[in-house]
Amino acid sequence: MNDFQLRFPCTHLPPDPLGIPHGPEYRGKLEAGRQSSHSTDYMRRSRKNGCVSHCLGMGERDMKYLLEISPFALAYRFQYPWPLANARRMIDNYIFGLTDEPPKLFKKDVISMDVVITSSDGQGGLRYLIGSHKLISHLHDKKVRRRLALERSEAAGAGFSYFVYSRTPALDEMAKSAKQIMLWGKGIDLNCSANQAQILAEAIYRKYDGESIQMCLEKIGKYFGLNVEECYKLFSVAVNLGYLFVDLSTPIRYCKSMRLIQCKDAVPPWVMVRRSDVWESFSGRSFSSLL
Repeated sequence: MNDFQLRFPCTHLPPDPLGIPHGPEYRGKLEAGRQSSHSTDYMRRSRKNGCVSHCLGMGERDMKYLLEISPFALAYRFQYPWPLANARRMIDNYIFGLTDEPPKLFKKDVISMDVVITSSDGQGGLRYLIGSHKLISHLHDKKVRRRLALERSEAAGAGFSYFVYSRTPALDEMAKSAKQIMLWGKGIDLNCSANQAQILAEAIYRKYDGESIQMCLEKIGKYFGLNVEECYKLFSVAVNLGYLFVDLSTPIRYCKSMRLIQCKDAVPPWVMVRRSDVWESFSGRSFSSLL
């Protein structure tokens, strides 16, 4: 049995059940600024994926920052090229020798899923989740609801989990906090700093007393003989690797205090941003099944 760990980049992960690769080899169906009509497209390089993420809109960009620093996400792929069920059947029939005719796929046979997340299934294997970003104002539009129903059906047919989320002020604030943590870790080797980051995280859980992050890291830095810049980098690594969890809904800034979350109480981004009203309409599963 495999035991897939978090690595940067995620080149150790195999292709998913649809045969789509992870890491630098991944190519999405759409590219920001080229095949998109969005005026707020973003291209952001990911250390986790080892490639550029193409985010169509600010809600996808916000989710990108949350996934980038979350230890629950081993990888994530935006603008995922999803062959519809009939196309998958044609591909399988050809691969398994049930027909000699290669499948002829048209543009309409492959849709773009906003984001597909790869995470651990808790038993040494992998699980896959489709995230669909929709504006709150569009959620009751008939065309949007038909699209959500199609995506949910496609996800279920392929054994992928599914969730819907919307851009909100709360998501924007969490994304700002996640981006700040990501920037603090710029330039450090995330794979080789795990031991130091774990020690620092344990010290923070023991010694943090509500002061600003700056004062906290200065205090811990003196204890370990580290300068404060090194502590910020290790703080970022500790969050990325799941040794330290902080409440992202409160601003993470140098001069601000933070709220620590115990490891046992931490939840993935797809639970933090869930749209429970949409979930109940489009899925018969409990959110607890995603943990």
